[in-house]
Amino acid sequence: MKFIANFLSGFLHPLLLPTYIFSLVFFAFPEIVSQVNPALFNILLLLIVVSTCILPVFIVVMMYKLKLVQKINIEDREDRFLPQIISCLIYGFVTWLFYSKISQIPILYLMMGSMTLCMIIVTVTNFFWKISAHSTGMGGMVSFMLFCTYFYGEETLFPVLGFIIIFAGFVMSSRLYLQVHTLAQVCAGFLVGLIAGLGVLSNIS
Repeated sequence: MKFIANFLSGFLHPLLLPTYIFSLVFFAFPEIVSQVNPALFNILLLLIVVSTCILPVFIVVMMYKLKLVQKINIEDREDRFLPQIISCLIYGFVTWLFYSKISQIPILYLMMGSMTLCMIIVTVTNFFWKISAHSTGMGGMVSFMLFCTYFYGEETLFPVLGFIIIFAGFVMSSRLYLQVHTLAQVCAGFLVGLIAGLGVLSNIS
């Protein structure tokens, strides 16, 4: 059981969720971003992978080697401060880049903006309370699928939405089973991701 909980926590780690979401949009439902030349999908996805996953992981590894964090998995609240602040800056930069270069496709920069807002809320909250970043990420994924299902009228997204909601429950249960968060921290994280995501994405006109 512990192996499954650790696997889910790793496979659905917050740093991997942007890659999953953008991959889903680009390759499963490209009609959502029909204004984008499909030839650019791989380039944009590479940017997402490097900036939201590879670079933050590299920074955490270097900080661990330099003894700036005590554990490489940064499960302790005190270890999360600096890595999360740096991640906020990176996410913010990518959001600005999307807004300045492809502003004609608001779904892309608003998706990234919602992730940045979630990261900022989690980072600020972490200074006094260990909110669950995993749950926040899953709440963000659910908010994105809810929005696309409603805004774009994509009925084909209903099975995907249901799948993601089920896995959100699995991830939240895993965090509780591993005793790295309380029920309140898990629920608060999910609500932050859900509300922040829907709040930002609703700005699409």
